[in-house]
Amino acid sequence: MKHSTTSHLPIPKQEPAGPGSFDYRPHSVEDWLQNLPVVNLSVTSRAVYESLQACNRQQLHPSLRLRYLEQLREIVCYIGNGLRKQYMGRALPLRPKPKGIVTLALLLLQEMALGYEILIETAHSQPRPAFGHHQRRACALDRAIRYRSQVLLESWVVYQAPPTDTWRRLHTLYAIAEAAGLSEQRVIDSQLASRRHRSTPGRAYRQVVLLAAAGPQRMHHSEILDAYRLLEQWAAVARLVAPEDPAASEALFWVPHALDAPPQPYTVGSTGPQDRLLLTDALQRLTEREFSTTTKGLFGRRKALADIHPELSRRLSLALGAVTDRRRQSRMRITARILAVPGLTAIHRALSHELGEDVETIDPAHDRFQCRNAPLAEHEAPDVWDLIYPAELLGVMPQEPQRSIHDLPHHSRHEETLDWSLINVSAGGYCLVSGPQQNSHARVGELIAMREMTDRKPPWQLGAIRWMRVLPEQTLQIGVQILASSPSPIQLRAEHAEHRFGPLERGLLLPAVTATDQSATLIAPGRNYAAQRRARVRYGQRETAVKLSREIDATAHYVQLEFCCSDLLEAEETVPDVSYPQHK
Repeated sequence: MKHSTTSHLPIPKQEPAGPGSFDYRPHSVEDWLQNLPVVNLSVTSRAVYESLQACNRQQLHPSLRLRYLEQLREIVCYIGNGLRKQYMGRALPLRPKPKGIVTLALLLLQEMALGYEILIETAHSQPRPAFGHHQRRACALDRAIRYRSQVLLESWVVYQAPPTDTWRRLHTLYAIAEAAGLSEQRVIDSQLASRRHRSTPGRAYRQVVLLAAAGPQRMHHSEILDAYRLLEQWAAVARLVAPEDPAASEALFWVPHALDAPPQPYTVGSTGPQDRLLLTDALQRLTEREFSTTTKGLFGRRKALADIHPELSRRLSLALGAVTDRRRQSRMRITARILAVPGLTAIHRALSHELGEDVETIDPAHDRFQCRNAPLAEHEAPDVWDLIYPAELLGVMPQEPQRSIHDLPHHSRHEETLDWSLINVSAGGYCLVSGPQQNSHARVGELIAMREMTDRKPPWQLGAIRWMRVLPEQTLQIGVQILASSPSPIQLRAEHAEHRFGPLERGLLLPAVTATDQSATLIAPGRNYAAQRRARVRYGQRETAVKLSREIDATAHYVQLEFCCSDLLEAEETVPDVSYPQHK
């Protein structure tokens, strides 16, 4: 069935070229690109954007337009990577300057996608189009899908909603490719992560659909880009089928082609005739093979991409293979003001301060320096600076009093204690919204301690941030899974080589949860703590040895472990108080 693209892919009106218009011939474009001030990213990005904007509104031969867009791909990739460094990982919601940089990046990508969509529209509207070759049409479809996907990626890394109609255009592009029989037409793309640099419009579409189904709002911002590259391989085995396909009953997600919306968990009867169902059953077999084998390469055996990010690969496989529709859990609306402290270090400091403990005892000692005037001995030669600036002249200059390093003000470490609003509670945890004009450095997978702001001071609740979203009104919304109540600050030493124990590190002791039959657990920084290893725990003035028995939860920011008291350490064993390793 043929799809009409005129109404589904709106393009700006094309005006004839006027006097003084940009020269779009390949050699002129190449000279212009060579003269761009690439060191000045702001000037370069705006120059490329203005050139693209003018091209997309000017009548141009399809072959010349395609060549121009292909010439711009490298500089657009360079600009995108440079702009992303100025807003990814910043406090959310973004402040005006990084937010403006995000807007520029999105506009640039949208104009690139629009340029290829004009080529697709031109090929469809002309009865015998000059731009009608299957390979060129497939190339334009693949490029348009990838640039629209990049718009989603840049929105996801700052946890904000994508521009309007992004998903609708993506669905339409795939429908055009499918109707024209070009969804699996191979094209060359040198910017792909795979070595063969081959793609298809359908594979590019499935790649972003898989990432959206996995839930980028539940990932750390750096993991979103890694997941997208990883899913480039997985998209080759995923399938999209029509609702009437016999395999549709095995689908876990449906893609609403009639809506400007991402894939949703599939329920029977929720699809329309134009929608597609996402089958991910082959992903399980692919991931099992990737985790157990390596790929044969020209220079020997090399690791599969899943081996480079094993933890991320397993979480993606779980998210795409076993859907848990958290959004449909019963939620109870509650309005309350919450005091929130994100981050293990900040939480430990806040809890220790309440207990009156010295929170500086486990901070690494910083070097302190002093300076003094060294007297010139009679037998020494004159200082070269005395030859340039005679001492007589220096003597008449006003002298500032010498200050010791101890006299300098020390920077106090203020924890990020923010005022949040609790909006609803479910079996999974809490949903919080930040206050207006409030920025937070909270991250997905990070710990957060919460307490309701009342006069009676209820106990602290410890949770983990599972997802984040920036709302249109520029407030940050986060979903928190509760781990335990009333955490206690402790100090930990991890076991290293030769049965030595490292320096003190911050940790938390979580009490047992009788309702879930969960024993007491430890929260530790996840670098050196693992199951079946030992650690030393210091609580107050007591220090004891424990054996870490089982891992309960782990992210890039912490690890939660069950433990039991250990009698493996000798009573006379000494615990080094200096940073490990010790050099003899």
